[in-house]
Amino acid sequence: MIDRIFLLAFFSLTLFSIIYFTSIKPIYYINLKDFLKLTPEYFLPTLLISLLALYVTARNYLRKSGNSIAATFTLRSDFSSTERYISSIILVNKKDKPVIINKIFIRVGHNIYIQLIDGYDETFVLKPYETLNQKLEPHFVYMAGVKRIVNLPDIINNKKIKKKIVLDTTEGIVVCSNLRYKKIINKVLSHYSTGLIIRHKGQFINGIPVGNNVLYFIEIITKNGENSFITISKNPESSLLEGKLKFDTEQLKMENGTLHIKNVIEKALEDGVIDWQNFKIHSQLETFEHYEEYEEIDLTDQKMISWFDYHIKARIYTYLKNRETRKINNDYIKKSKK
Repeated sequence: MIDRIFLLAFFSLTLFSIIYFTSIKPIYYINLKDFLKLTPEYFLPTLLISLLALYVTARNYLRKSGNSIAATFTLRSDFSSTERYISSIILVNKKDKPVIINKIFIRVGHNIYIQLIDGYDETFVLKPYETLNQKLEPHFVYMAGVKRIVNLPDIINNKKIKKKIVLDTTEGIVVCSNLRYKKIINKVLSHYSTGLIIRHKGQFINGIPVGNNVLYFIEIITKNGENSFITISKNPESSLLEGKLKFDTEQLKMENGTLHIKNVIEKALEDGVIDWQNFKIHSQLETFEHYEEYEEIDLTDQKMISWFDYHIKARIYTYLKNRETRKINNDYIKKSKK
């Protein structure tokens, strides 16, 4: 914020000086137009370069001086706590200088400070231009001296009460500015023409990627004690390992597919066809069946809307739909009160 004020003041003063000394009729000061005619031809470029150097110097000074940290916190709830608690704090250092942080507080209103991190053994350094996501453990109880505090989460959740993150640093107290950022999910929920595609992840087994073409993944420990693997694709073949393992492809797609594979491998071990020390079967059959139940959307059939349609027409449509929804809700509330 201070940097923006400085830039605005610098450019405003420069613009005012140019207009004042060139456009206004001189009375008690030197006429800059006549003055420039009498100066050497390189005076004006030198003046401009000097002003630019002054600007760069001032910017570097502001970059190194003082502290400017933006911060926000996240609330969550889970099985381990009876109420929502502060689970993490994000700190963004906007200066080209490190900050040594002893303690972190949240200031509620102007007079209440909630200590989140004790600085005796958890002092840490926020590096220049670093972003830090500090995880916090669930709280057990809040204490003020020898008294136990209750209903504190209600105060934290109250949006009408101002809250600031305050840092106890080696340079003194630093009140952090609010870290403002927009989340895509907010755009999805507030704009009818915004679509969201969520990637449902596969997995790694012993560092091996297992994606959507693997129906079964079989971990192997060879006779030499080495780790290996084989896979059966979602369109399985009737044999693997050059015919050493022969499967019934129909059974592989049924619930007893894992048992069928186990029986085939154990028989091959008994017959001496393979000489593994051990094996483990991972099945993705249930995952495939789960996602096949969903309706499909072919993106190649979808029309990508233009900038005008998305930012203008769709915004108008969103406004009208929200207005209609609010009216329906208000009518419902009025009827329920009668």
